[in-house]
Amino acid sequence: KSGTKATLYTLEEYNSPMSEETSLEEIELGQAVVTNRIFDNKAWVIIKDKKLIDNIQIGDFVKVTFKKSLTRKFDNISDTTKGLIY
Repeated sequence: KSGTKATLYTLEEYNSPMSEETSLEEIELGQAVVTNRIFDNKAWVIIKDKKLIDNIQIGDFVKVTFKKSLTRKFDNISDTTKGLIY
């Protein structure tokens, strides 16, 4: 939906000194807003932070922030309660 908030991320390799395992960590870069240019599986976003724009690299990605409506929150509470009773 146009106007929806989104967060930009990059992946950073992390080497654990304890386990000696390597993993990828999602690092938050900044915020964006979805434009009205929305397609089936992609959309354009607006980034207002000039410094962020200058630091975006190929492979960085965006996650859209979805908020649950008040009724959906009550649905989850209701479902949880039913699970506990039965």
